[in-house]
Amino acid sequence: MHGVDRSSLPAINTRVDVLLNGVTYPSRVEDVEGDLLLVVAPMGRRGTLAASEGDALELAWLHDDARVAAPARLTERTPDRPRYWGVKIVGDVQRNTRRGFVRGGGGERICLQRTDEPGPPVNGYVMDIGEVSVRVRLLECDYRRSQQVMMTITLSEHVVCMPGQVLDVRYVFETEHFDVIVTYEPTEADRRTIRSYIYRRMVEQRRRLR
Repeated sequence: MHGVDRSSLPAINTRVDVLLNGVTYPSRVEDVEGDLLLVVAPMGRRGTLAASEGDALELAWLHDDARVAAPARLTERTPDRPRYWGVKIVGDVQRNTRRGFVRGGGGERICLQRTDEPGPPVNGYVMDIGEVSVRVRLLECDYRRSQQVMMTITLSEHVVCMPGQVLDVRYVFETEHFDVIVTYEPTEADRRTIRSYIYRRMVEQRRRLR
């Protein structure tokens, strides 16, 4: 493998993210044999996810405090309870850092609407926001990676409207919500608005902690 050596593969009990059909689900490594991993079958709202042997996946995990990811393939499904998936790493392990710039906020209202296909607007709230991306929590979600959206975000007295692209969709099993990460390239005016809002929130939080 290139990028990150084989020793960076996740060990037993490592928490991993499994990407299937454009949505990321949490899982855990149960056993390792070379580039073959046995992971707990990811769960969605309707139970164990529907998948077939040979399906393309992506696995992501933390290595040396950095997020890394590798393409993989589903090799087997066990009928045991709990169910497990056999997963084979089939490509390079690469660093997959997704954060950049200062981030902050949380709780702001946001509305997303698909622009590449017809679809109703979906309301949610911001988990955190930066100058190039936002993490949104939604109760219902049918978004997938690479889809195009238009966002309307309420930042105090300002309303920012801009297009973006879905970078990742993660199902949060504990709360049965979805976290959607959207990247964007704001205008300089919108960038200043976001940056100013984040720093203002940071100052307010520090004052409350004094």
